[in-house]
Amino acid sequence: MPIIIVEVMPKAELLDPQGKAVAGALARTGASRFSGVRIGKRFELAFDGDADDSALAEARHLADTLLSNSVIEDVVSVHFAGGVTVAEPVTVAEPVEAPADAFASVPDGHARRAVRLAGGTPVALWHGSHSLDDVDAVILPGGFSYGDYLRCGAIASLSPIMAEVTDAAAAGMPILGICNGFQMLTEAHLLPGGLIRNDHGAFSCRDQRVRVENTSTAWTGLYEQGAEITIPLKNGEGGFIASAEEITRLEGEGHVVFRYLDVNPNGSLNDIAGVTNARGNVVGLMPHPEHAVEAGFGPDTDAAMRSGTDGLRMFESAIRALVEA
Repeated sequence: MPIIIVEVMPKAELLDPQGKAVAGALARTGASRFSGVRIGKRFELAFDGDADDSALAEARHLADTLLSNSVIEDVVSVHFAGGVTVAEPVTVAEPVEAPADAFASVPDGHARRAVRLAGGTPVALWHGSHSLDDVDAVILPGGFSYGDYLRCGAIASLSPIMAEVTDAAAAGMPILGICNGFQMLTEAHLLPGGLIRNDHGAFSCRDQRVRVENTSTAWTGLYEQGAEITIPLKNGEGGFIASAEEITRLEGEGHVVFRYLDVNPNGSLNDIAGVTNARGNVVGLMPHPEHAVEAGFGPDTDAAMRSGTDGLRMFESAIRALVEA
């Protein structure tokens, strides 16, 4: 069975924290002549049929649309493997329907609870559906999604329901992406930039102070401009990255919605914690506002332990925006 090799590298002008970490360790191995390490990915695609130009073209399309994120990565090579390579056939499981109680205990229950506490009615949507069930807003919750080992949110951004989410975003529906949901929105190109591994290489879990930089979005209307809030943060690939030109545009046009304070937990450029699209209806952020909506379960404050509810206004803002629309 013939094999096509696809090689992907981070864009040369963008930060590569994994490569930087490896480069920093080179001297400890006695290797003095190497520097400037960059880490990429190699894919081996086994296929049926002739090893011809049409196979390469199809592989190139796959490389551009799934195996790489064009915002932060370059496809540097698509070529046939040398010689004859035989790969074991892959068995693909048949898709199954979601059981009736599939949403009883999944992590997005925290987002549903936040909506309920804000005065809304949460509706669970299945990723394999082609209907938004007449909802008025969509939240892509945090957690982990299938295929995050490729790039966080990359495969999830191709779920069937994302076609409806994309159409709804274009029509002005409020869309919020939290953590993994933020990654999905960047992979679907509904928000600019991309998210990469934390620059220190470790998972971050902390109560994070952030500043509200933009109160004109559907999700921040009830905050005061410049408000400093505390909401939990939990991520391993939360570093926001974009080209220098894109960062300048986001800052200049006021599309940065949240900014980290005190400490940058993941190496995000310009301490960016969340951004919006130009219209202001689509917002993504890495910290978790849904974990700061109920006294007794949120971050510590000067008033009492676990009394922080700074995230609740995000969900209340969207409900108010819908009511006043």
